[in-house]
Amino acid sequence: MRTRTALGVTIIALANLAVTVLHLFLAGKLNPALTVAGSMRIGAYAGALTLAGVGLLWTRLKRIGSFVLIIGFANGLVIGSLEHFFIAGPNNVFDAGYSGWAILFDASVALLVALEIAGLWSAGRILVARSR
Repeated sequence: MRTRTALGVTIIALANLAVTVLHLFLAGKLNPALTVAGSMRIGAYAGALTLAGVGLLWTRLKRIGSFVLIIGFANGLVIGSLEHFFIAGPNNVFDAGYSGWAILFDASVALLVALEIAGLWSAGRILVARSR
């Protein structure tokens, strides 16, 4: 059971990282103010948290790994929700328009929200599981 849960969290986390990289590319296409350096900084932060958390999931430090992933998922969910739903601007899904890039951007936002919620739930299960 635990190995399946860890595998599920790993798949969710790596899918979330892949969609995050795509999302940053699309955000750069829609918002010229987002520099490549800015995208790289966000991507490096997300990648470091994801890879550290996933790596720890497969050691005796599962709970620490799940906690690291929870920090990453929660950070992405809170900042992403504010940036893409509540703060007006080029990164808001309601202001992004209807071009091909905007439709893909909106889809990536929806996918990220779903992956981050699933990641929070599944990593939380590992965090609260009893030790055996």
